[in-house]
Amino acid sequence: MKTIFYYAYIGDDSTSAEDLMWRLNYIDNQMEFISCLARKNNINSLFTVATLPKQCDGMFMQIATKNNFCIYTKSISRENQFEYPGFAAIKDFADSAHPEHLIYYCHSKGAANRSERSLGIFKYHQVININNSVIARIKQHDIVKAGLYPSKSGFLWHNFFWVKASYLATKKIEVSSDRYYYESLIGGDFNDISKKTLGTLFIKPPSEDFKILDCYDAKDILGKKELDLMYNEHISIKP
Repeated sequence: MKTIFYYAYIGDDSTSAEDLMWRLNYIDNQMEFISCLARKNNINSLFTVATLPKQCDGMFMQIATKNNFCIYTKSISRENQFEYPGFAAIKDFADSAHPEHLIYYCHSKGAANRSERSLGIFKYHQVININNSVIARIKQHDIVKAGLYPSKSGFLWHNFFWVKASYLATKKIEVSSDRYYYESLIGGDFNDISKKTLGTLFIKPPSEDFKILDCYDAKDILGKKELDLMYNEHISIKP
């Protein structure tokens, strides 16, 4: 039981036509990338959520359909509420899902500020996270959420993560003017083993347990220079 949710920020009525078109093409690239990884790892349940002006509805529907995504019911927003539409959708899904159902959340990182470098960061996360070996280890260790860069406060840096429906169902999702609210929301008490997160795949061999680390501790993971090299490496990666 695995489902992927992708939140796309395209814009609102004040967004220029040039920016809207750039973001639609950028989002098409990201959705195609996710779809390819999902197919390789036998994940057939793909949903998308979006913030966009009405004139983009048709094109967004075409992009979603082409890439095997369904638009999640009641999850189209017309105003910038940061990642609220995405979190509201996964929370709604989790409330009626089996407790062990694994939900993957990702978003259109780089779309808002038209950052090609962020596309590399985005793809790097997806290649690591949307992988059957990661999913198997989540189940094996009976943890409730996992991502590439966990923090010691229990959230996942960059907001790409797997989460069990049972954990998400305990969370209250609200509209907030603080964009960082949606990054901290998935966190919890780091000392509570039922809420612990998992570290990166490149810390230990796949046969070993994940290591719990904060990604800003460079001596434990990698320094900024090495991370930049890894991000840039994956800008043009083909899954």
